[in-house]
Amino acid sequence: AAKYLEQALQQGALSPQAAAAMREDMSQLLIATGDPDAVIRGLEGTVRGDENAPLAQQAALGAAYASKQRWREALPLLQRAVSRSPQPEENWLRALLATHIALRQNSEAAVVVEKLLARSPGERDYWLQGAALYTEAGNHRRAQALMEVAARLGHLSTAEDLQRLAGLTARVGAPYHAGALMQEWIEDGRVPRNADTLRQLASY
Repeated sequence: AAKYLEQALQQGALSPQAAAAMREDMSQLLIATGDPDAVIRGLEGTVRGDENAPLAQQAALGAAYASKQRWREALPLLQRAVSRSPQPEENWLRALLATHIALRQNSEAAVVVEKLLARSPGERDYWLQGAALYTEAGNHRRAQALMEVAARLGHLSTAEDLQRLAGLTARVGAPYHAGALMQEWIEDGRVPRNADTLRQLASY
């Protein structure tokens, strides 16, 4: 269907209003395919250089570039789509997050993670990604806060996650509390009792 719409547009016999509607229909069909190569072929010519193109089309082209690891080309498209939309789609935010991380723009990535957390607090990966980004940026207090909330929401399901929370808790100036948490987790079996975990407990 997208092929036939493209052919109709190329013939140039449509009014501007009809052509715009047809381009919107075509972009929706391309996006629905989930094929980044098809999206790039269908949208690159008209969207890439047009900052006023529909936001969904800019986001789709940006996400397609991101999926092909064309990060520098993806970034401005995704940034515009997200910043100009009062309620950006979650997949736009995820594509923008991946792009910032790939480009080592951790401060910007952390801002996007906060948006994702506000939108989908039930998504475990967002809490862990946020904590990792803040840890790498040296903001251990914010990283610890995210991990602590994640624990209360039941998102820390592995011993490694819990040990990471204990380590961050000690690092922000609460070693006694970190030790109490580790002791509780070792006793109830959530963290295994072995040389490494006992050494971590003793360090608090």
